[in-house]
Amino acid sequence: MRFSVYHVEKLPDGVADAIKVMNSYQTVFRLCMSDSSIIRPEASDPEDVTNALPKPEDCDAGDISFVIGVMLGFVRQNKRLSYINRKSQKALVTQFEWDAITMAAGDSTQPHSFWVMALTNICFQISINICDQINCIGYRDFTVKNLTSDILKLHLCDNCRDKLLEGRYKYHIEEILNLIDAIKKLAGNIIVTPAFKKPNLPILEKQIERQGLKKNRNIFETVGFIVIMHFLADLIPFIEGLLKLGAKKESIYILVKPYPYSQRTEVNSYFYNYHNEIHIEYLTELPPRDDLLFKIVADCALKSVSRHFIVIEDGGYVVPFLHRYFTDTGDVCIGAVEQTTKGIRLDEKIGDGRYKFPILDVAKSKFKDDYEAPLVGNAVVNSLQKLLPEERIAGKRTLVVGFGSVGREVANALRNNGAIVTIYDDKLSQIVSARTRSFEADIDRTTFKDQDIIIGTTGNTSIGEDVFKIIKTDTILVSSSSDRIEINIEELERIKSKDPMYKERLGTYYYMKVGGQPEKALLLLADGYPINFYSGSGIPNKAIDPILAQLFIGAVHIGEKYGSLAPAIHKSMDALIKDNHLYEDIYYSLTGDQSIYKTLDAV
Repeated sequence: MRFSVYHVEKLPDGVADAIKVMNSYQTVFRLCMSDSSIIRPEASDPEDVTNALPKPEDCDAGDISFVIGVMLGFVRQNKRLSYINRKSQKALVTQFEWDAITMAAGDSTQPHSFWVMALTNICFQISINICDQINCIGYRDFTVKNLTSDILKLHLCDNCRDKLLEGRYKYHIEEILNLIDAIKKLAGNIIVTPAFKKPNLPILEKQIERQGLKKNRNIFETVGFIVIMHFLADLIPFIEGLLKLGAKKESIYILVKPYPYSQRTEVNSYFYNYHNEIHIEYLTELPPRDDLLFKIVADCALKSVSRHFIVIEDGGYVVPFLHRYFTDTGDVCIGAVEQTTKGIRLDEKIGDGRYKFPILDVAKSKFKDDYEAPLVGNAVVNSLQKLLPEERIAGKRTLVVGFGSVGREVANALRNNGAIVTIYDDKLSQIVSARTRSFEADIDRTTFKDQDIIIGTTGNTSIGEDVFKIIKTDTILVSSSSDRIEINIEELERIKSKDPMYKERLGTYYYMKVGGQPEKALLLLADGYPINFYSGSGIPNKAIDPILAQLFIGAVHIGEKYGSLAPAIHKSMDALIKDNHLYEDIYYSLTGDQSIYKTLDAV
């Protein structure tokens, strides 16, 4: 376990920020010690030490020359930052902090102690420090000594877990349990080999290699990147591909959607250990706040050599923002790659003649439609079965909302698994398309009645109050979109008849009464988040590989053609895929037949 400098600029505004830091920095206790300016407190009572601190007006809180030991929260013994006295340039710390410093310097063989302190601080922040069980991390009177005296008994008790389930931190239970398990393995100097491994994406690697053989192998050397993609393991080789073509870590900004990604902690850890200069911003809401985007845009432009950056996004957040607030956007953003239909719809609202830079439309490429949609369909059904292990999909009356490329493949996968599938779409042409494929299909909203499972696939809000009122009790609502948009959760909250009930690793039950009818329950599976990311890692790595390769091709194209691409939405991805031999790469990955490359200049 290595210890690194962590500069606390201010006390986290809330627990969400504390947990964000926990995820970002592996919950390791970090210290920054100046050479000779630490004053050891003499008072034995931490409260006396706190009272002895200099007045705030004479001090700099969180000065970079000394940063307090407790990374998160500030437990009972230490409720504020240590102070640096501007006059004496000395740091005054509490006894609690001094003990932590001594432990770090004198007993580096027990890194689990620091994990324990960080976890316990989180529990203090989220107000579960009321437990009477001495080995529970929510113990009311914890000390590092009592929690580490028998490390193998460390746990999160049922009462503390129930308290978490009642609040907004329910999604973090599994992460906390994983960290407790890691702490136990660290005890006794056991070397832990993480189960997480960087995924192997040979098609993407082939594209990175081919682009690197070109004369402009350092094409990204002077530009920055603002990236909003799903925070899954497959993001790692994509970012590392940008680095191989010259991108600088300090000018890459990754914005993480506030989704309960199944491997978020592991991905965080990887970036911290190997690429900690990359900026990772954990969003608390979508769309991101304007003030946050202003800061990121300014920082990214400032830290890139050319003062330019490229946007790669999933959902249409940054591109509309740039056009909404900047008149000379093209001076900083040289282009964007958008991979979702929802994002392209939002970009299209900017309007012809008003675009400031080129936008490559990946979402509507024929390649993505043909290749990705069937994989999404199968992934949705697999995720359904994983979240509902005691339910049989076969025989269930299942309504697929929307019969676009994704809806079509979700319907096919459901039918292949024995579900009784009906299609709803508000476009008559799609209803005709569904019926020609032997699906029951209707344009009438009454189709939502008497269904066991309803799956939204439109990329828009397709399931709202009118649906909630007519569907039967115990209907399961599912989203297969890439954003938490398909089901109108605000309307669910508004018409509920009593408090919802969250069930861990499943979702939330909502209750409502309509007219004189008996109260009914609806299960919002995965809490309305994209089902694939809630239950696993989205599409399997082998399937997502060529999709990421396509995004990489788009980024390279923008870098190559800077200044010559018209400011507009470009529908050129299929031609770029052909020019960059993506189909050959896929064929080779499937067959191992290198003869497919005989006619190519680059292998």
